[in-house]
Parts: sequence; C-alpha cells; structure tokens
Amino acid sequence: QRLRSQHPREAVIHSTIDIELQMGLEARVAEYFGRLDRRVSAAVLVMDHRDGAVLAYLGGVEFGDPKRAGHIDLVQAQRSPGSTLKPFIYGLALDEGLIHSESLLLDVPLNFEGYTPQNFDRRFTGPVAASLALKRSLNLPAVQLLDRITPNLFAARLQHAGLPLALPAGGTPNLSLALGGGAANLEALVRAHSALAHGGSSLKPRLLRDDPVEQRQVLSAGAAYIVRDMLRDRGKPWLSWKTGTSYGYRDAWAVGSTPDYSAGVWVGRPDGTPLPGSMGADTALPLLRQILLAMPRHTPRELPPSSVSRVDICWPTGRAATDTPPELCARRGNALVLDGLVPPTLAAPGENPGWLPLVEIRVDPQSGRRLTLGCAPGSGTLMQRARWPAELGPWLDPALARTQTMPARRADCLADGLDELEAMRIDGLPDNAHLRSLPGSRRGPRAVLQARGSEGQVRWLINGELAAALPASARFDHTFEQTGPIDVLAIGDHGRYARLRLTIE
Repeated sequence: QRLRSQHPREAVIHSTIDIELQMGLEARVAEYFGRLDRRVSAAVLVMDHRDGAVLAYLGGVEFGDPKRAGHIDLVQAQRSPGSTLKPFIYGLALDEGLIHSESLLLDVPLNFEGYTPQNFDRRFTGPVAASLALKRSLNLPAVQLLDRITPNLFAARLQHAGLPLALPAGGTPNLSLALGGGAANLEALVRAHSALAHGGSSLKPRLLRDDPVEQRQVLSAGAAYIVRDMLRDRGKPWLSWKTGTSYGYRDAWAVGSTPDYSAGVWVGRPDGTPLPGSMGADTALPLLRQILLAMPRHTPRELPPSSVSRVDICWPTGRAATDTPPELCARRGNALVLDGLVPPTLAAPGENPGWLPLVEIRVDPQSGRRLTLGCAPGSGTLMQRARWPAELGPWLDPALARTQTMPARRADCLADGLDELEAMRIDGLPDNAHLRSLPGSRRGPRAVLQARGSEGQVRWLINGELAAALPASARFDHTFEQTGPIDVLAIGDHGRYARLRLTIE
C-alpha cells in the first residue's frame, strides 16, 4: 500500500520484498497475536545487511481490520522508543573515550540539576559495569553517560544516522532522551540498529530494487562491535537485541541483528492507549528472536576490529590492572577497550570537575594526618588512595569503604577538597529498633523520620526501593506494611547518607 501510494502510475512495482518470507511472517504474526486483545497490533520490518533491502514489511497485524486500525502503517508511526536508544549512548561514550565495556557506573539515586530519573522497578544496584548496565537496561547509568555526552550531540548523531527524533513543539534535546523522550518510528530504529552489526555504518532500508544503497557512519567499527557484544543473546551469540517499553506501557519494542540481517518489532495499541503489563521483553522480543533465528546465516564468524582488545581492569579506578597497585585494586574485571584506551572511572554528576578515582596525598609521619598543598613543603610520606564515587557509599561493603577513607587533614593545613563531609543522621527512631502495630490495628507500625545534615533533596529507600523523594527539611512519614528486617536509607547531597536498621514485628 505504501509503494502504491508513492507510485500511483506504475503498473508494476519491483519491490525488494521476499514473498515467501513475507507470507511466512504474516502467518507467524497472525498466530502469535491471534490470542491477544483485538485492539492490539504489531509492526515488523526485516532488512538485509548486504544492500539494505527490506525483505519483509508488516505495517499491522490485519490489513484493513478496523479494530486493529488496520489502515495505519505502524512501521512509520511515530512512537516513544523507550530504551531502544540506549545502545547509542554507550557507543558514543566509547567513541568519546569516556568508558570501556566494564567501566564503573552509578546505579544510585542521582540529581541532574533537578532531573531525578528512576529505574523501572524503583530499585538501585549501586556500582555496576557498563556492559551489565546496558544489558539490564538500567536508567541511571544511561542518563549519567548522556549527561557527559550532552543531549544535543546525541540527537545530532542520531539524526545523521537516519533516526531523527520528534520532540514536542519548541522542545530541545534533554536527558529524558535516554528513557524514551521524543518519538521515532520502527523503520528508523531498524536503520540505526543495523550499524551495530555493520561496522558502525547504518543502512537505509530499501523498498524498491532500483533504490540506491545508502550508508551513514554512526559509530566507529570498534564501538559498534563492543556495544553489540554487550547485547549478545546469552544462548545465541550471533544474535544481539535491545528491548524497550515506553511510559505507561504504550509501546513494546525489540530491535536486533545478526551479522546478516536487522529486524524490529513494535507491539501496542494503534490509538496509543496503555497496554498494562506489556513489556518489550515479554511481547516483542519472543517474536523478534523467532524471526532472526529463522533467517539463514551467511557470515560464519565475527572477528573484532583491530581497534578492539581485551584488558584486565580494576575498580574503583577503572584503569588497567597493570597500571594499578595491587592494594588499590578492590575488584578486577576483563574489559573490551577501544584503541587501547582504558579511561578512568567517571566522576558523579555535580562532583568537583577535578575529581579523580586515584589521588596522591602526603601524610605527616608523626601525626598520620594529611598534608595539603603549601603545608610543610618537602615533608611527609607520599601515598596513593583509590576512591569510589561518594554516591556509592551505601552500597559498598563497610570494610571496602574503610579502605578509601582519607586521613584527616592536619589542623594547620588549608582545605584541599578531600575532607570528609559532615555525616548525616536520621532522627525519629534509634538504630536496631523493634516496631509492632498498635493492638487491634490492621495497619503496620508508623514512623515519622527526619534526615539531618543534608541540603536539597533527600531520597528515602526502604529495603532498596525508592519510597519517597522529599526536601531535606521535610519529614518522612511511613507506614511499614511488611514484617521482618527493614533497611531504611536516607540519601542526601554529595554522597552523604544515613541508615537505620529496624525490625517490624
């Protein structure tokens, strides 16, 4: 129908569609969606990497069906892309020299000048490797990287790749792009994702046999390879994929590639109403895997580009293990790196621009206190300290956290930015308190807590799940509905935090 409307005077249109594949796909989709709500539809596009030829194109589940809005071509419909853009954030971060595959990122409550994103499940992992953060589609690490790349650069690179993002009238690119802000269509997403399995170069989908082949460089070949490696299917390593779910369960996506083909699947209601519980991993991904795993394999083995190598790295510094003293290597990993570059761990948002994960300090041998610049010049013992970003404090093992504690500054020395911040505390209950419901009450016990020693906003977590974000001056009024041990964590600014351990009976 699309080609007919574009070429109304052509008696014969020579498309790139593989009729056998197309008919098989239509039958597969009809069976797949036959058991679902009649208002649910889907779109599918399959493209050949050899020349960008579109081999299968499904604009809806049943063409002409009014209940499924069968007159709408959902391949071209502009929808929120959910998390499907995250691979390009990581790819650009690799090309910008910000990360390697195992860089230490922050999956913790973060404040980006008033923007406070959350994960889908409102929980936080703490320290997380870039590869795992992308595989699990964590929101905070993606926003942390986009903040460094800048939304403007990100949107410009996507547009160059053939994936222009539709923004609200008068809107400009912002950090919400990492989580599906803006709109894109399935065709553009498949085009962009083809770059991950095509040497970093995206292929424009061709619908006619005489359409020219068009490629655009999105990422370096090395960055594309590393991102694809992060997204590899655990059981079928020649297949990589990324899912996405838009706000309110309106759109479920899965886009993926083999060395030879790229494909995308969208599932949702054409009118944009929510489809509760419909997530890309549950509704779109199974169909995508069926499609791509059924395609023939022409490329027997993928070899990494010469720009990609493996290096043992250390946390918290992020640097190569060979460049890190053993006593400062708290955790060891094996990373894919680009052009031999092993970048250090990134500073947290809002941190001092000069923050580094590895610092050299002078210590007064008599008092054991830190000497700062200009204080007792020429004296003191040189020491190195590895630092975890302060925001990770609540997630670090206490013994591990103690290893990065700085010696206190000698009283006659000027401040150097390494002083420990004043500790936070929680008022309202003592640590290790036991609480029980009032006699005859069907509700759990209630507590009113107050965080002291922080400014701005305080995030309150109950057993690791975000319960509230309140001004530092506000009280946290909470009713505990679950019994057993409870961990109450209050996180303030600049990595400050306080913790209560309670037992609810």
